[in-house]
Amino acid sequence: MIRPILHCVLIQNGLHFYYSLYRIVVERLSSKKVTVRKRASSSSPCGMSHAQLRYGYSAARNSGDNCYIAAEFASVEPGQMFIVGDNKTYGGFYNAPLLQAGNYHVWFGVFITVDGVSCGLFL
Repeated sequence: MIRPILHCVLIQNGLHFYYSLYRIVVERLSSKKVTVRKRASSSSPCGMSHAQLRYGYSAARNSGDNCYIAAEFASVEPGQMFIVGDNKTYGGFYNAPLLQAGNYHVWFGVFITVDGVSCGLFL
C-alpha cells in the first residue's frame, strides 16, 4: 500500500473562489518499464491529458489501459492521508488493490474550472 498525504489547495482571486477537484490516478508500469526513470519524462499519467483520462479501474482494465482514476475528491483536508489500493470507492471510482509484484506511478491531480474552462496539473 502507498500512503500519500494530500494537501488542500485554496485558490482565491479577489472575491472569486474557484471550484477544485482532486484526483488520484494509478499508472501500472509494464515489466519493461521497471528501470528507474525520472518523472519529468511525462507530465501526466500515460501521457494523457486530464480530459482524456476519464476511466476507472474496470473500464481501463477492459480497454487495456495502464492508467485509471482510483479516487476523486471535491475537497481534501490539510494533511489528509489516502491509502492507494484500499479496495474502497471514492467519488464513484474504485480504488483497486495493487498487485504486490506490480510497479506503479501514483499521480495526484489538482483541477480548477473558471468560467466553464477546466485546467489541471498532475504531481
